[in-house]
Amino acid sequence: MKGFILISLLTLSITGYSQDTLFKVNHVAITDFLVTSCENKTQTEIYKKTFEWVSRTFKNSNQVIQSKIENEMIRIEGYTESFAGGSLNAVYLIEISFKDGKYKFDPIKFTLTNDGIHKFEFFETFTSYFKSDGNVKERLKDTVSGVENTINGLNTSLKDYIMGKKSDW
Repeated sequence: MKGFILISLLTLSITGYSQDTLFKVNHVAITDFLVTSCENKTQTEIYKKTFEWVSRTFKNSNQVIQSKIENEMIRIEGYTESFAGGSLNAVYLIEISFKDGKYKFDPIKFTLTNDGIHKFEFFETFTSYFKSDGNVKERLKDTVSGVENTINGLNTSLKDYIMGKKSDW
């Protein structure tokens, strides 16, 4: 089974640390990727810290890492059970690239499944989660916010790790 993301990441507060940008979904578009600055860090330092973060964050991290090019890119596939507190599970594919004191956090796929058989690729179907007036359909609010919170929580956790912020566990 793919690595499990720590449950605490789903509840991670993203308000405590400012990001360059946040991943957001609306009725016409999804944030394509996030670029996060890591002041006073080199490309190599960011890559090494990201590799460490993956090892510390995910069980079976060697299965989570789908590909890597040293000092340039790491692609991970993570898994979350009971996604957004419901009966869905989520599998996501994220590519993290490194350049000039920053990294690009690029969610490539976000697949939701309710029983292992029925799969829904969120990025391909996200417009169906909204009403014609642009508001999220009430029954799908947790799913939309869950996708946003998962991606933003992962990005925040990664940046905090790279920058040496300690959790207050």
